[in-house]
Amino acid sequence: MWDIQRRLQLDKLPDGETVLCFIFSDIDRYNNWWLIVRDGNVDLCTENQGLDVDLYIRSSLRTMVEVWEGDLPLQSALHDEKILVQGHKQLAKTMPTWFGINSFSDVRPGDPALTRIASKD
Repeated sequence: MWDIQRRLQLDKLPDGETVLCFIFSDIDRYNNWWLIVRDGNVDLCTENQGLDVDLYIRSSLRTMVEVWEGDLPLQSALHDEKILVQGHKQLAKTMPTWFGINSFSDVRPGDPALTRIASKD
């Protein structure tokens, strides 16, 4: 979530305050996270700050990691309902533009045979 906080494309979010709530359905501890965007800053919270949430984003932790790492396209996760969104319709519709993914997401794993050879040197 720290990386997601850092990679949000703030210029693609609406002006004013935006509150996002991520809900991870498959874990018990730290299953709710809030991102509060205001004045060009993003606060990450594990406790409800009592603010009105603009968009709820629900998925398994695995799905969010797969999207973050670029192994699963966000559009596919949304289409296949692996990620469910509820709330502000425009935020939901534009999520692929403001949800920044890992900057190394386009780097694919190397050939395992080459990895083994390199580790022996």
